[in-house]
Amino acid sequence: MVRAILRGGVIYPLDPVPENWSDGQQLRVQADELTANGSESDAWSREMAVLTAELDDPVAWKQLDGYLREADEQAKAWVRREMGLQ
Repeated sequence: MVRAILRGGVIYPLDPVPENWSDGQQLRVQADELTANGSESDAWSREMAVLTAELDDPVAWKQLDGYLREADEQAKAWVRREMGLQ
């Protein structure tokens, strides 16, 4: 079964179309009951909004930057030790 999505009144396949299908061939389309009422996509949208809300927090970005700098320094020190430069 090929999954597809409806956008602007046009059906777009999400999966590769079988090779034995030809242009103009009639197909039977059945709505996916999980997403037909929009509840799954609405839940996904809410979850993504919560997860991405933290991306605008400057304090979190500063903290992340500090962690990345520390990890970078540790990695450089390890390479220097491995190469016998320290």
